[in-house]
This record gives sequence, structure tokens and C-alpha cells, in this order.
Amino acid sequence: MADGGEKSKVVMPPVVKISAQQLIEDKDHWPEYLKIGKFIAESGIKLKLGSVVIARAATIYHRFYFLCDISQFDRYLVAVTCLYLASKVEDTPRRARDVITTSYKVLHKEKPILKVDSFYWQLRDSVVNFELFMLRMLKFDVSSELPHKYLLHYLKSLQDWCGESNWTTNHINQLCWQLLQDTSLLPFILLYPPSVIATAVIYLAVKCNNIEVPSEGSTKPWWNVFSPNLNEEGLQQLCYKFMELYDT
Repeated sequence: MADGGEKSKVVMPPVVKISAQQLIEDKDHWPEYLKIGKFIAESGIKLKLGSVVIARAATIYHRFYFLCDISQFDRYLVAVTCLYLASKVEDTPRRARDVITTSYKVLHKEKPILKVDSFYWQLRDSVVNFELFMLRMLKFDVSSELPHKYLLHYLKSLQDWCGESNWTTNHINQLCWQLLQDTSLLPFILLYPPSVIATAVIYLAVKCNNIEVPSEGSTKPWWNVFSPNLNEEGLQQLCYKFMELYDT
């Protein structure tokens, strides 16, 4: 997604081929990876796409990144294509022109709005052709499960247990949705089931606000009701990784 001039071309450092697990464990790899995630998020917000669409775009990017040798491609082209594809997958399609011009402005804030000229048509052809290539590489499987529906149901259940006033006073719902959006910037979704990610997000939010969730007569802690095989130590380790996002 360069602007057509050699001098102002965005140059990304070479990519070291690693696994999703290695990326999560080694924070040295986070800054460059997060740069693309934040670009997807900012472009999605300016396109008025919802959190699910942005998370879908990020998930497609994660899957493609670890499937292919990403150093062979312009990572911003990959990211823009993910946004364009995700908007269609989630039935909120945006025109290719809107996706390209908006993301171009996010990437080149100092430049004027992209005109519909020969360079624009080159970019459009690149995105459309790359979309087909990406679909083939992913075997047309771009609708993997996201944590959002789990979070929605879990929050409703816990709000009933804890009482609405306690829940709304501490803005737990808003905090959880923001945490979930931030965690989508890294490939947690490739390593943990969506239900576990949703549970960890709520665990972090209630701990930050010192909220005790009543057991309602159950011998199990509340998180085991949602994720039976999850122990608290594993839950805490995942939350620590979430929190490290804000130190990067």
C-alpha cells in the first residue's frame, strides 16, 4: 500500500518465520506485528465497521500470516484485503473504493485523499486479486468461530448473578468488550478456544474491579461453569499475557 512514490514507500523490516505460540511467548516480535493489527483496527473504525468485523479481519490476518511466508507480500496489502474480505464475511460489505481510500489515508496521514486515478486502479486490482489468492490459501474457510458470542452470553449470566447495579457501576460490559478487541491484535484465537478467551477477558475485568462473583450454591468457581477444563492458574497466565499488550 505504498503511495506510488519510491521515496515515500513504507518499508517493513524482514519477517522472522515463527509459530503463533512463539509470537505470543516472545514479546520482541510484538511491536511490528501489533503495528499491522492497529492499522486494521483504525481502518475498520474509520470505515464504521463493528468490533466483530474488525476481529474477523484480524483473525484472517493471523491465519494467513502463520500459513504463508508473509515476507513475500506487502503486509499492508494483506491487511487491507483482510478488512475487505471480513466486511463481506460478516454481511456488512464495504466498497473496495472505500476500503482502499480509507486505509490509504490511515497509512499516509500526511498525504491528500487518494484520487481515483491509474494508481488507485492498480491498488484495487491488487486487493481484488489478492482476495482470491487468500481465499484459496485458506481453502475458503474464513468463518471460524470468534469469542464475541460467548462473551455476550457469559456477561448476561454473570450480570444476573452479581446484580445489575454492581455490574453497570463498574462498567464491566464496556471493559470486557474493549479488552476483547485489544486481544484480537495478537493471535490468541489461534491458540485458545473462543470460550476460553471470553472467560479470561471477564476474569481480568472482574479482578481489576475487585468484584466477587457469587457461587450460587455451586461447588465450582464461576469460570468452570463456562470452561470446565480451565484452572485458575492457566486463566491467570493468559490474563498476564493480555495485560502485557498495554506495555508494548
